[in-house]
Amino acid sequence: MGKRAGQPRRHSLSGCADSPDAEGAALPCDFKFGATYTKGDAGLGSVEGGADYLAVWLGTYSKKFGTGFNRYHHGHMLDRVKRFNATAVFYAYLIAMLARHTQGLHDCDVKGAHSLCVHGADFIRRKEALILDTYEHYANETAKRLGDDAQVIWLMEPDWHQYSAPTQRGGGLRQRTMVTLFGRMVARIKRHLPKAKISFDISPWVNDQEAWLRPFLERCEIDYMHTSGGRTLGDSTRVRADANNLVTWREVHRITGKGIIADTGYGVGGARGSADPQFDVAWYNETHLRDRIADGVIALTQAYAWPTWEQQLPPLRAKLPKAKNCLTVTVPSKEARARLGFARSFNRTTVAATPRAQPPRTQAPRLPAARTPARTHAVGSHSSLRAAGERRRAAGPALKP
Repeated sequence: MGKRAGQPRRHSLSGCADSPDAEGAALPCDFKFGATYTKGDAGLGSVEGGADYLAVWLGTYSKKFGTGFNRYHHGHMLDRVKRFNATAVFYAYLIAMLARHTQGLHDCDVKGAHSLCVHGADFIRRKEALILDTYEHYANETAKRLGDDAQVIWLMEPDWHQYSAPTQRGGGLRQRTMVTLFGRMVARIKRHLPKAKISFDISPWVNDQEAWLRPFLERCEIDYMHTSGGRTLGDSTRVRADANNLVTWREVHRITGKGIIADTGYGVGGARGSADPQFDVAWYNETHLRDRIADGVIALTQAYAWPTWEQQLPPLRAKLPKAKNCLTVTVPSKEARARLGFARSFNRTTVAATPRAQPPRTQAPRLPAARTPARTHAVGSHSSLRAAGERRRAAGPALKP
């Protein structure tokens, strides 16, 4: 793998590396819009034609690949990213997906006692090696397809804070343990994708964000902050409206200094039907979006983008102010957009990827045989996302920018 320009960055295997240049100076950039990829979107070129980046959930289960890299799902998504010279964004929900499909655990917001909020920490204590191997497996497979200099954005471990909760059997993980594990996961990614960008999950129910975030910010390589689980508020200073979720967008940006990648279009269990359509409507209102940009939001990921989604973006983009921080993405070329039947102007040059020799890749880890998955669906699970996506595409909301 080629070295990065300037002083090489060290990635500790026992903790987080210091990263004074993780994001660099906060320069103003255009607000970005991304779309979540699902298998059913394979023929919806117009959706990808309007997106600045394409996101996919890692760890989704399949009979052939278990929770590992699925060349027909993740591979196909990366093929499209490479074809259109775009940027890949990963929802790295790997701990939860591994626990779900090997131990039958489910999300904390899905009813039942056998949940990640009770058994998640114990799973991590027993299966850390599996978790790290799985991170390296996905990074390795991604580097094979995009090259080791691809700047893939990793949205790390949605609901990460839940593993420290006092509800955990045997006690929640200590914060210093979580900082160390976070660093090890990042190191496995950087082993194959040294230019990858790392984003830290916002847990909006943790009202003392300073105490929770500070150790990670001081020791870990973090480029962005992100939301997960949908149901975020585009028309409010608060991140989410759930009871006792008092955290605001501005507070997160003030504490971290990082740009925030928000998401919308789904809810509990990854289902479109579990989120009020008004959440989407609010995000595409110019006044609300201006307010959120002022609060530090730099991008919005849309799940289940409807067929006319990309047509609403150009007039909205033209009215928006610059974001406070930059989301580094490779904008698809005009030629690629034109092939999709959609073209718009860009204010920065697209740099084509240069072919280069790749180093030998390691053997993918043998992930354990998965248990029969429970009927409930974790956030971003393939079956719930696909079914909800079909309903979503059948009737997109009438939004007015």
